[in-house]
Amino acid sequence: MSFKAKTIQDLVRIVDAGAGLRMQVGNKSTEDLVRLADAARKAGAVLFLTGLSSRDLADILRIAEAGKGALVLEDNPTIPFTADGHQKI
Repeated sequence: MSFKAKTIQDLVRIVDAGAGLRMQVGNKSTEDLVRLADAARKAGAVLFLTGLSSRDLADILRIAEAGKGALVLEDNPTIPFTADGHQKI
């Protein structure tokens, strides 16, 4: 399942329901990821986020601070992605 096309509202609802996610987040704004990370922290969910390495350190820290331990930032995805963020099958 690809979460790339889901809205941030849909992703927050999924996390609020208690599910953790593993996703490529290069196409999501920092503000959206802060919202998602905060939701994960509040719900006790864990997010595995890939695609943050090109962002400014300040943005990465904002996202991490919102998650407070509910995030794992992956440099290399365990599921291979193409350059445009699609999963390789």
